[in-house]
Amino acid sequence: MCAHSWQLFKIFNVPIAIYSEQAQEHWNKFVGKYKSGCGARVRQHNLSLNISDIFSRMLVMTHPLIASKRRQIVCSLCGMEGHSCKSTKFHSYGPAKLESIMIEEYYNTH
Repeated sequence: MCAHSWQLFKIFNVPIAIYSEQAQEHWNKFVGKYKSGCGARVRQHNLSLNISDIFSRMLVMTHPLIASKRRQIVCSLCGMEGHSCKSTKFHSYGPAKLESIMIEEYYNTH
């Protein structure tokens, strides 16, 4: 269904489970927004054109260049991307312990 899945899999080197049926069910909220309501972004007068418009928008949204431009979550406490201030993994230790963990992880990877 997703024409660019193989490119995303190759670029981001993530587990194949991300591209499973559960991950594809995430599209339901986007499809609902496209199909109905005052902000409908697909043609309503023909079912085949409606479906074609939805698949076209999905293809565009999954393109690696466009997907890389999506807004990232930024923590308001430390300013790092990828987690929020409510994340217990990063903020349950306190700032001093977090800094020592980050330094240790840096030296372990380099």
